Amino acid sequence: MKNKIGVYICHCGGNISDYVDVEKVRQAVEHDEGVALAKTTMFACSDANQKQMEQDIHEQGLDGVIVASCSPKLHLVTFRSVTQRAGLNKFEYVHANIREQDSWAHSDNKQGATEKAIHLVKAAIAKVRNAKALEPIKVDSSKSVAVIGAGVAGMKAALSLARMGTKVFLIEQDHFVGGRAAQWDELFTSGEKGPELVKALYDQIREHPSITLYTGARLWESSGSIGNFTLTIELAPAFIDENADNNEIKKAIEVCPVSVPDPFNFGLTSRKAIYFNHPGQFPEKVAIDKQACNCCGKCAEVCSAIHLKKEPQMIKLQAGAVVFANGFDPYTPIAGEYGFGIAGNVITLPAFKRLVSLSEKELIYNGKPVQKIAYIYCVGSRQPEGENKYCSRYCCTAAIHAASTAREKFPGILNFHFTRGVRTYGKQEIIYAEALRNGDVFLQSADDELPQVDTSNGKTIVRINDILTEQKTIELEPDLIVLVTSMVMRDHLHTETLFKIPRGRDNFLKEI
Repeated sequence: MKNKIGVYICHCGGNISDYVDVEKVRQAVEHDEGVALAKTTMFACSDANQKQMEQDIHEQGLDGVIVASCSPKLHLVTFRSVTQRAGLNKFEYVHANIREQDSWAHSDNKQGATEKAIHLVKAAIAKVRNAKALEPIKVDSSKSVAVIGAGVAGMKAALSLARMGTKVFLIEQDHFVGGRAAQWDELFTSGEKGPELVKALYDQIREHPSITLYTGARLWESSGSIGNFTLTIELAPAFIDENADNNEIKKAIEVCPVSVPDPFNFGLTSRKAIYFNHPGQFPEKVAIDKQACNCCGKCAEVCSAIHLKKEPQMIKLQAGAVVFANGFDPYTPIAGEYGFGIAGNVITLPAFKRLVSLSEKELIYNGKPVQKIAYIYCVGSRQPEGENKYCSRYCCTAAIHAASTAREKFPGILNFHFTRGVRTYGKQEIIYAEALRNGDVFLQSADDELPQVDTSNGKTIVRINDILTEQKTIELEPDLIVLVTSMVMRDHLHTETLFKIPRGRDNFLKEI
């Protein structure tokens, strides 16, 4: 228990003392148990005060030190260094933040701010009174990192780590890398083609000697702690040898009797249970969807490289750290939300982007030509009621970019945007300005009076009270309604549980 504690209360040139009575704080704590010295100072971080603190520690025999000043992010290291230079252990120093947490937060209430400062300093005194000298310890660490997820973020993280000399295990649950970026012909942030970006990253990963890529891999179990994790990975078989004959593969796809909606194209097309993910996929291999496969064996009859009875394989990896790049999922509207699942001409934005990519001479949906398109924004985000109260920060730009792409590819397309206020952040405002110049129409609803979709009488009508035209009620009968859906947390509860990762208020994993 310490009994010679030095307390230094900073004016911060008025940042604190203009709103907190620092002398009153000093008087309130100077007789606390263990306090041997209590001072105020204009700038605690100044060279002169640091030297004075060192002198006080030597002359007064102080065994603990507190500085009540600004955020510890700024000067915790500064004052720990002072105590160390004077012969104390750096953990016998405690920092009290009475600027960001007090004077700046309560500049309208000096009396209340002063009382709060007294409590903060008293709490710091109680803490340092019981503080013990600690010594840093070193733990042998595995110089390797596991990166979970091989989308663009995961691949870039893997390359950055490998270039620093770290061995990297890149683990992707799908049989193919690239994530969402592989689905987009053009990325609005850079103009790059999504598949080209994926290919460039994949080529670098394949050639880098420090990166091992596992596809069809799932994190099954984890033990250990920071510096030494033991990860158990389940490798799902692709059920087909990598050196399989291409002609036999084509025959296997032809004879496969199972056809399912293609998730890569959001169900706009179908694929067989044995499939290539998309043209230009990486790795360049065929896979078998075991959940869709009925194990009839017809593919194996024409392709000797197919082995439907292969079992998953378990491997163990040692990693000093784990990076999570699990990605996101687009929000799936509930049945009936803006006509979704009821009207035959309602589609989500991700599916619309694939529709534009797949269409050639004319934009057609459900067998009907499309000319007038209504985009309804903030579907699944900024919800007055519900879990997703956040703004995804990309949907507005993505919608305007998709609308512009459709207009440029198919002349005659008319775009109508039903927004709650356009949020194209930073330089992305350029995309919004260009859309306005090119004739796109933007309407805006109030937060408490959202657009309505009426599917009665065999028609699909979008209705809005537009605040940009003094609350005029505007109706449109579009050929296609595009729901601009938000980003939501991907389901990886198993991973969360393994590593005890907390979620933020937006339901995404918190950064650690």
